[in-house]
Formats: sequence, structure tokens, C-alpha cells
Amino acid sequence: MSDTLGPEFIQVAIDGLLGLLKEHTAELLAEMDTPRVPITHFGYAFRGQAMNAPELWVEPVSTVFDDEGTATHGISQLRITLGIVAGDPEACTLAALDYVRAASLAISQNEFAELGDAIQRVFVREHNYGALRAGGKGFAVFPEIYVLVEMEEV
Repeated sequence: MSDTLGPEFIQVAIDGLLGLLKEHTAELLAEMDTPRVPITHFGYAFRGQAMNAPELWVEPVSTVFDDEGTATHGISQLRITLGIVAGDPEACTLAALDYVRAASLAISQNEFAELGDAIQRVFVREHNYGALRAGGKGFAVFPEIYVLVEMEEV
């Protein structure tokens, strides 16, 4: 293993986050006041549309390293984008709130120990609910969740 944090560490974080979301969101969505269908697609690159909603993507945004320039400690930001579609604007907005809640709970209620010793902390930093979009047969919204992953070379 190298003496600095490289791209392989952020890939470990992305894969681990996707695995955790796949494993836990369906149960959390079923427990909502209005039970929601499970996420149908989990991926790495948001394409700008939801072809088979509800969908979820996890993408890297940035990594900031310590001021010393050693690249042995860093905080990476990941963006989770959800693709939610419904027949009317209110139903779309309410569904988006539930999917954001379920994904955030999956992150906050579970451990990341299986990701290895390099991962120090994982936490939700921000929810961005996005603008409602009108389309041919209904409405869509693409809320985002920003997650911080603190890593240290061990």
C-alpha cells in the first residue's frame, strides 16, 4: 500500500456507500408513513434523467488533504443523487422527502467498519432537494445528499 491516499480510497468509499444503501434503503422505505417502492437502480454516474425511477447514483465530488501536503489524511465529498418521478407535483415532492430520509438514515444508522481502517468517519453534510421538473407524463425531482468521508492512511 502507498504512503498517501490515492483514488483507490475514494473508490472503496463509493463502493461501500452503494453497498450500504442497497442493503438498507428498501426496509427503511417500507417503514415510511407512506410506504415507498424500493430503489430500482444503483449506479456511479447520474445521467440527468431517471429512466426507471426511483434511482440512486453515488459520485465523487472532491477530496481535501491536510495542509502539510502529505496526502495521508483527507476528507472526500460524495454526492448521492436520487431520481424520483410521480404523476403530480405534490406526490413527487413528498416521495423525494421520503427517499432522502431513507438514504440518510441508512448512512447514519450503520457502521462503515467493513470499509477498512482507512475510513475514520462518514456523515451526511447536506440535503439539496432540487427543483421540481415537469415532463411528458408527470413530474421529476433529483434531490442530492452530500456525504463527507474522512480517511487516513494507516
